[in-house]
Amino acid sequence: MVTLTGGSGNDTLTGGTGADSLVGNAGNDSLYGGSGNDTLSGGSGADGLYGSTGTDLASYATSGAGVSVNLTTGLGAGGDAAGDTLSGIEQVIGSDFDDTLTGSAAADSLYGGAGNDLMAGRGGSDLLSGGTGADTLDYSASTGAVTVNLATNAVSGGDASGDTVSGFEAVFGGSSTDNLTGDTGDNTLSGLAGADTLFGGAGSDRLFGGDANDSLVGGAGADLIDGGAGTDTADYSASGAAVTVDLGLGTGLGGDAAGDTLTGVEVLIGSGLDDSLRGGAGAETLNGGLGNDTIGGGAGADSLVGGGGLDTLDYATSAAGVTVNLGAGTVTGGDATGDTISGFENVIGSGNGDLLTGDGVANLFLGQGGADSLYGAAGSDSLYGGDGNDLVQGGSGADLLDGGLGTDRLDYATSTAAVTVNLATGATGGDAAGDTISGFEAVTGGSGNDSLTGDAGANSLTGGGGNDTLAGGAGSDLIEGGTGTDTADYSASGAGVAVTLGGTGSGGDASGDTLTGIENLTGSGLADTLTGDGAANQLTGGQGNDLLSGGAGADSLYGGDGNDTLAGGTSGDLLQGGAGFDVLDYSAATGAVTVDLAGNSASGSDAGGDTISGFEAVIGGLGSDTLYGDNAANAFYGGAGADYIASGNGDDTLAGGLGADTLYGGAQMDYLDYSASNAGVYVNLDTWVALYGHAQGDVLSGVDGIFGSAYNDTLIGFNQFGLVDDVYTNVFYGGAGNDSIDGLAGNDSLYGGNDADTVLGGAGDDTVSGDAGADSVHGGDGNDLVTGGEGNDAAFGGAGVDQLYGGEGADTLYGGANADLLEGGDGDDTLYGGDGNDLVQGGAGDDVLWGDAGADTFVGGDGSDTIHGGAGDVIDGEESGGDNDVLDLTGQAPFVIHRDPNNPENGTVDFLNAQGQVTGQLTFSNIETIVMCFTPGTRIATPRGPVPVQKLRVGDLVLTRDHGAQPIRWIGKKQVTGAQMAADPGLRPVRIGAGALGQGLPLRGMDVSRQHRMLMGAAREALMFGTAEVLVRACHLLHLPGVRDVARESITYIHLLFDRHELVMAEGAWSESFQPGERTLGGMEEEMRAELYKLFPSLEFEGARLTLKAHEARLVLAE
Repeated sequence: MVTLTGGSGNDTLTGGTGADSLVGNAGNDSLYGGSGNDTLSGGSGADGLYGSTGTDLASYATSGAGVSVNLTTGLGAGGDAAGDTLSGIEQVIGSDFDDTLTGSAAADSLYGGAGNDLMAGRGGSDLLSGGTGADTLDYSASTGAVTVNLATNAVSGGDASGDTVSGFEAVFGGSSTDNLTGDTGDNTLSGLAGADTLFGGAGSDRLFGGDANDSLVGGAGADLIDGGAGTDTADYSASGAAVTVDLGLGTGLGGDAAGDTLTGVEVLIGSGLDDSLRGGAGAETLNGGLGNDTIGGGAGADSLVGGGGLDTLDYATSAAGVTVNLGAGTVTGGDATGDTISGFENVIGSGNGDLLTGDGVANLFLGQGGADSLYGAAGSDSLYGGDGNDLVQGGSGADLLDGGLGTDRLDYATSTAAVTVNLATGATGGDAAGDTISGFEAVTGGSGNDSLTGDAGANSLTGGGGNDTLAGGAGSDLIEGGTGTDTADYSASGAGVAVTLGGTGSGGDASGDTLTGIENLTGSGLADTLTGDGAANQLTGGQGNDLLSGGAGADSLYGGDGNDTLAGGTSGDLLQGGAGFDVLDYSAATGAVTVDLAGNSASGSDAGGDTISGFEAVIGGLGSDTLYGDNAANAFYGGAGADYIASGNGDDTLAGGLGADTLYGGAQMDYLDYSASNAGVYVNLDTWVALYGHAQGDVLSGVDGIFGSAYNDTLIGFNQFGLVDDVYTNVFYGGAGNDSIDGLAGNDSLYGGNDADTVLGGAGDDTVSGDAGADSVHGGDGNDLVTGGEGNDAAFGGAGVDQLYGGEGADTLYGGANADLLEGGDGDDTLYGGDGNDLVQGGAGDDVLWGDAGADTFVGGDGSDTIHGGAGDVIDGEESGGDNDVLDLTGQAPFVIHRDPNNPENGTVDFLNAQGQVTGQLTFSNIETIVMCFTPGTRIATPRGPVPVQKLRVGDLVLTRDHGAQPIRWIGKKQVTGAQMAADPGLRPVRIGAGALGQGLPLRGMDVSRQHRMLMGAAREALMFGTAEVLVRACHLLHLPGVRDVARESITYIHLLFDRHELVMAEGAWSESFQPGERTLGGMEEEMRAELYKLFPSLEFEGARLTLKAHEARLVLAE
């Protein structure tokens, strides 16, 4: 073994027969190894390296740059290999840089050393060592399939046969079907041509499938997976965790897909767990494998395989609606166009209108947006409509059904057994058994007898086949019965309904409803109006006062509870009134009908073929009807035509209507009813004469009461005078109009009604009422109850012990001769008790109460009342705020008044005979004024303007000439009758005419007492009496023009008393206030004087001015 080292020139070094080491260094050297295993290092320059025999090594370990050495061509390039020619070399050592070393067909040994080397052994059993760096094992020239495993350094097949490899991070396959496996590092595997299988293993690998249909398994790590040309597969079946892969985005998440980037992949295989696989725009194959996978192919004709587990077919990104049938395994439309599917249990629809159909297992459908149709088929399915107006059909099985947003329909059209569905509470029966429902606004039944109920919103209920019952509930509902005999049910409505079959509804739950294909109706528990159509209908009113109209067809009408009206129509109907006071209505009949309530029979015209029961009233039609009652209380309305009506043994009402009717009342209390008459009627039950309006031509018998018309009626009762049996009683109701009602004999009840009526009770104990209007109401003989009612009425008790009530308005009540009760009620009433010990009550308002003879009791009530009492009377004015009740004792003379010292509004009045002895006594309480010298109407000046003297109250301020505004301390009143004035002319008033006192005063004429003084003033008064103003009595002014003595039927004198004698202004003229003195006090009652002395201990008031005597007045006033 020799070592030969050349210089910097072009050296030729030749070895011997041993293992020589030849180093050329610089220059274009030629190195000949000779025999033996030689090591040749040419150094820089274009060297020739010739190994000859043995296993010879070309070493470029000292090269300052990467080299490219090809033992097949015997050429070198780059670094120290630049220009080199090699021959007989079996081994190559590369530089520390990035080398490319290529073997020959023989068994070569290539050592890459440091750097990122590319090494291709080519044929033969080669030893390939990548060394340090990222080295690539290159089998790209192999025409046979190679298998390379970088983790085990095992290689086989093709050019790899017999090779020993190590230190490689990347592999290039050949042109055949290669199998390349990486290690735990970051590998690059390139399949190149052929259908290759690449396993990246752990690490962030780069897998390039190249041409043909490759299978790429990135393994753990963030891998780059590039399928290249052909139909390439990204396989995650070995992932230990679920993966999410989107071929459209080229990204992966989770498990072995975490961080992966994918391109050129057409087939995607998921893991054995719950994966999410999504394709791109091309035609891909996605296989979920085991686990509950979600797979979306995207656009393109995709092959989608769910694999094991519960897998979901996802078309959420489709721009158009899709049609999916899991049972048939077919899909069309939108992104589903051209797709083939298998192994799916669930479907996610698009945002558009999808049609999704399940198979025989439990399916989950998500409709998403759009108007979707979801059909679960068999199995316990979960169907969610999502947004849009969806149709959801669960099929058999216990399904979870959710309509979502929009107007959604729950569809049980395929159910052959009856279903019960309540959109508010749930569903049972048939295909609905076990279903859980929510979010639906519409429901369709199946072929059974279904029960469908809506909620509070606007629903659409479609019965389908069978005899269905549909209840829309609140909201504006569309109710479609479908085939069969169907019922719209409003029994749960909280208010009465009005429904017409084939039309619309109103009121309660029927408000806004539209009905089609419905044959029967069930009403609410309140007052309903149910109308049928031309078919055979069943109308059930239920509770409440219902109106049922069958129309044409053989109908069955059931009124139920309440006072119902049933009109069957033209065919043979079944009509049952039920409980309550029910009316059988034949008003639409054009021919004569015969109805017998006792026999429950009906015939003729519209009644022909009818079966009736449970009715208390009948309405006839346009013909001459025959109507018979039973033993209950009946009501009959004949309508047009000459009707024959015979009541039974109850309290009946008979209204013949138009035409000359025959009306027989029968036993008990029967009424004639003319309230619908088009004109006033005259009916006399004593003579059985009926005239005018609907009464014209009527034949009457056995009736006791009358309801008048709205016009001016004359109603006359039966005169039972002289009969042994005196139980005959009339009850009349006049109604509107100015009616004349006369009960004649008997204990009658008579009611005038509205307007101005005249009501005469006649003999007997009558109840008489005028009702509204200005009525004249007379009780007549007997103990009567007389009520005026509203309006200004005149009520007369007549003979007997009567009760009179005025009611509202200004009424006048006359009690009569016995002990009567009179109550005025509201308004300013005038009450005359008449003879007897009467109770007279004024009520509200300013009332006038008279007792006449008898020991009467008076109660004034609210308001300022005037009570005319006498001996034996008890009078209570009653306290009611600021009222001023007056006890008027006019004509009751002589008498003495005794007031309660503790309450001067209470006291007694003793009535005296000529000898001064007490002959009787009156007791009073709450009386503010007792009348005994201004008169009412005279206006007195006050700070708030002129006020009529009778309206002044104690405490009111009055303007005085000398002291300004002063309060009134006491007011006294006295009424004097015409008889008293005739007996004593000194009680007559003096009328001072307007302007009679000069200077236009007084402003208006006024009446004053004769002793009342007026203020006069002029120069003559000052000259004669030393004062410019004097007082002159009214009786001393009678010689003046405009002043005169007047006669009155009665007069009330009013006294105003102040703290001193004052001058007040009356009608603009100055006049005196009340001045207590010997003469004035002497004419007062004892209690009045006591009251004044209590208020004013020293009552001798000094006069406000000098008072002239009669002759002085004549001198001063002489012209």
